[in-house]
Amino acid sequence: MKKTILIMSLMVFLTNIRAQSIERQTIASSGAESSQLSWTIGEPVSGTYEQGELILTQGYQQAYYSISQKIEETAINYNIKVYPNPVRENLFINIPPSAHSYNLEMYDVTGNKVYEQKNVSNKANIKMNQFATSTYFLKIIENGKLVATYKLIREE
Repeated sequence: MKKTILIMSLMVFLTNIRAQSIERQTIASSGAESSQLSWTIGEPVSGTYEQGELILTQGYQQAYYSISQKIEETAINYNIKVYPNPVRENLFINIPPSAHSYNLEMYDVTGNKVYEQKNVSNKANIKMNQFATSTYFLKIIENGKLVATYKLIREE
């Protein structure tokens, strides 16, 4: 009798066991003017693609990936893209073509200039892994006039 009860209990227990299943899930959100769009769980490939003003990053969820928000700008909308933010290795800056060149200046939180690049036409790349983990301010200047200031976070 005990043997029968044990076998019946074992059969009931085994019929209720189910293996975990791994399914693709999509989580999506989008933002307004600061342009935040993010999704994916479990994608095997990742990459970032650009065409004009459109930027698509696909693959594994890239936490905190967003286009930087301006903290100061002039009356003219220059449509400048500075990404990713927070940044680990490379910071990309896309500036629409202009008759003038731009200067980039980056300051740490104490106000010390830590980086300067002159005569940028419309695209620039700053290798951020040379800087300590901190907050920085990127100023974009055209003809000696401030165009925009971006707050950047450098993380490990």
